[in-house]
Amino acid sequence: MESTKNQAPKKKKQGKSTFGRVNAWLHLWLGLVSGIIVFIVSVTGCIYAFQREITDITQPYQFVEQQNKPYLPPSQLRAIAAKEVFGEKGEGVLIN
Repeated sequence: MESTKNQAPKKKKQGKSTFGRVNAWLHLWLGLVSGIIVFIVSVTGCIYAFQREITDITQPYQFVEQQNKPYLPPSQLRAIAAKEVFGEKGEGVLIN
């Protein structure tokens, strides 16, 4: 019986309560998920807002410098295009 008298009384846990742990876990994961959603919305909104500038940078072939040359008639343009696409035998091909 003396061995039970020498034992220290059990102490209550001094850590967080179950509610506090659940609250911290929910705060962490809901914050991360909502942060990812806000990040995606922000990036896509920025891309949409600067769409024209991005297109100008990524597609420079849209802009041609002005040249002091006479205009080509459509028949000559058709012949040049047929030659480029079909090679030497493309001169007689009609492109519609």
